[in-house]
Amino acid sequence: MKLKLNVLIAMMGIAMPFAGMADVQPSALFTDNMVIQRETEAPVWGTAETGEKVTVEFAGQTKTAMPDETGKWMVKLDPMPASIFTTEAEVPAEVGALAPVKAPPSRKKSLSGPPLKKNDRIIFLGDSITQQGAKPGGYVTLTAQAIQQAYPDLGIEVIGAGQSGHKVPDCQKRLDRDVLQKKPSVVVIYIGINDVWHWSLRKRGGKGFRTGTTPEKFESGLKDMIEKINEVGARVILCTPTVIGEKPDGSNPQDKMLDKYAEISRKVARETKSQLLDLRTAFIDYLKEHNPNNAEKGVLTSDRVHMNAKGNQLLFTLVSDALSVSSLLP
Repeated sequence: MKLKLNVLIAMMGIAMPFAGMADVQPSALFTDNMVIQRETEAPVWGTAETGEKVTVEFAGQTKTAMPDETGKWMVKLDPMPASIFTTEAEVPAEVGALAPVKAPPSRKKSLSGPPLKKNDRIIFLGDSITQQGAKPGGYVTLTAQAIQQAYPDLGIEVIGAGQSGHKVPDCQKRLDRDVLQKKPSVVVIYIGINDVWHWSLRKRGGKGFRTGTTPEKFESGLKDMIEKINEVGARVILCTPTVIGEKPDGSNPQDKMLDKYAEISRKVARETKSQLLDLRTAFIDYLKEHNPNNAEKGVLTSDRVHMNAKGNQLLFTLVSDALSVSSLLP
């Protein structure tokens, strides 16, 4: 049985939707699209009926495999250079091809970091988005699963260190316990939503507002954490905050402040020579294309802030790209 793929070859990888087939199925890890890291051998795997030959046709390559006694199969695509061209393969009409979903333009501007190494320990430091991201279906969990599937022999460990309600000063207080003592090699810092949101979020009971983080403390706190992380020999991937409201026209109440704090994160990344993952720009670009009704929530978030399944998939894609890991494009 042939498994044909519709392919978008992008600057940082290759995005492609799988066609659903009755007896040949890609791994449950895959949803609509797959991003394959450039210039490295890339595995594609799944299940099929025992005895059924599987053929994968992709970008001029044809790979075949036979399922083992449990029905599992895998092929490995030859390394391919980065490209900006689109290649399409026909999908049988009776299967029902999925329409390709392109990455936001901003994603092509973000460079992948160094390749992962044996025994790397990756810690995700953040707030409730990251705390929820460590649950089944969350972006941290999806990243860990993709690393294990793609690089099972490297012994890479992924740790979620998200805490609900936390801001930069809170992360500073628990940095030693939750990050430094665990001896990481890579730390993904995804923080900033509560630093902005709490300026306008009422306390429980409705009496008064919570306290956000001033721009000065936000900047100095990020620099302090990055310095301490670097001192233990780990590198940092610094993320910009995503969204508080999904309207792509700039009319969400916290948009201007979020833009200001995102710019602070970009500045800190430049000045500390840290890898930047510009989530805010990527999310806005995605919403401009996929939120034509200017909805306040429901496209990527469940409540304007916390990710739904699609939001976790997009985060997973962007984070995996930054980590140089084969991943999925939602």
